[in-house]
Amino acid sequence: MSVARFTPKAHHCAGPTHFVNGGILATVIDCHCICTAAAAAYRDRGREIGSNPEIYYATLKLDVEYLRPTPIDAELELQARIVERADQTYVLSCAVNADGKTRVRARVEAVEVPSSWMLGERTPS
Repeated sequence: MSVARFTPKAHHCAGPTHFVNGGILATVIDCHCICTAAAAAYRDRGREIGSNPEIYYATLKLDVEYLRPTPIDAELELQARIVERADQTYVLSCAVNADGKTRVRARVEAVEVPSSWMLGERTPS
């Protein structure tokens, strides 16, 4: 399991300003899970994180379930776990917790992408 902490700011609010915007929550989940997948790929290959050639992942699928409003004035804890491994993909589950309650659950499918993506090269359609 990998854990990240995120403290929302006022500009991360939803329509009601005392809750975090759902899109912000999805973005934080996506970022945490993609980084967890990349770290797992390095570990699975017996390599140091960030060693060359670098390993990159992108989101193949993101399913988010909003269980209850997420308060903007609380530190959020994200817990990601790898639930499946395949050739070039990882499937992860993620929970966002605040004030002792799970606020959001998600499932993310991450796929390995070529390092050329980081150089801005376009891939064929």
